[in-house]
Amino acid sequence: MFGYQSTSIAHLCSGTNSDVVFIFGDFNGDRNVDVMCGSQDGGFEVGLATSNGDINTASWRGRLDGCVVQSGQIAVGDFNGDAKSDIVCVDHIKKKTTVRLSNNGQFPTGEGYSGSFCTDDSDWLIPLDIDRDNKWDLMCSHSNRDSDLLMNTFSL
Repeated sequence: MFGYQSTSIAHLCSGTNSDVVFIFGDFNGDRNVDVMCGSQDGGFEVGLATSNGDINTASWRGRLDGCVVQSGQIAVGDFNGDAKSDIVCVDHIKKKTTVRLSNNGQFPTGEGYSGSFCTDDSDWLIPLDIDRDNKWDLMCSHSNRDSDLLMNTFSL
């Protein structure tokens, strides 16, 4: 079922002095699984994958406004229908949900959505394309087992 293959994986977020999280998605739309890492100090890096499975050194470094590692949740979904993984973040302290759109593996400031959907500490945000329009929606699962949907109405 599995075979060992040595590949080159860049040391993303290796210079940080804090814990890191790794997020996986196709951030540039080439159908390879890329890697994003985020550190508690707010820095993020994206390493794009090659067709042979290697992960290149960081192609983008920066901050994702609204995305914090220690006080929230980070997930991926294609929110604008361009076949590239975007990022959705929930900051439970600031009570803010932010969607940042990928621009070929880079995340320019200010592109996306900002609101207060699914921000309670016990809420769990689930990105999914519930209406099959190729633009992912957001579902919020609450601790009382209720859920809410935020349907995506993005248009170019």
